[in-house]
Amino acid sequence: MNTRQRWLALALVVTLIAAFWPGSEDSVEVVETVRRPEDAARAVAPVVVDAVATARPAAAPRERLAGMQANLFPSQTWVPPPPKPKPYIPPPPPPPKPPPLPFKFLGRWVENGQQTLYLVQGEEPIPIRPGQVLASRWRVDEITDRTVVFTYLPLDMQSILGITP
Repeated sequence: MNTRQRWLALALVVTLIAAFWPGSEDSVEVVETVRRPEDAARAVAPVVVDAVATARPAAAPRERLAGMQANLFPSQTWVPPPPKPKPYIPPPPPPPKPPPLPFKFLGRWVENGQQTLYLVQGEEPIPIRPGQVLASRWRVDEITDRTVVFTYLPLDMQSILGITP
C-alpha cells in the first residue's frame, strides 16, 4: 500500500466511526406552541355552517372539470420541435426534345459538282438536298462532309445525323 492509499483508508475509518458514534441525546427538549388568548377564543366560539353548503362543496367544479380532456403530464424534452416541412414543389417538366431521327445514311452521289445524299427510312431510299422537307416533319438544313443537320419542324429544334465520308 502506498502513502496515498493509507491516507484514504484512514479517512474512511474516521468517517465510519463518526457516522456510528452515538451522539449525546440528553439535551433533547420538546417544543410546544404557545396558545395566544385570541386563538383560544376562536377555538371555543361555535361556528354556524349552512348544511347545504357543506353537503357537496366541490361538486360543481368537479362536474365542470370532468368533461375536459387535458393531458396533466405531457412529455417534456429539451429537443426543439422539428421544423415544419416545406411544401413539395415538383420540378418543372424537362424541355421537349425532338424524337430520334428515323433516317440512316445510305450513300453519297456526286455529279457535276452537285452532291446528293441518300438516306434510308425503313427500306425506302430517299435522296436529299438542303431545304428539302422529309415526312412533313423534318427539314434538311445543311449538308457537310461529315454531318447532315435536320430541323424537327413541330418543335423547331435541330438534330444532327453523322455520316461517313
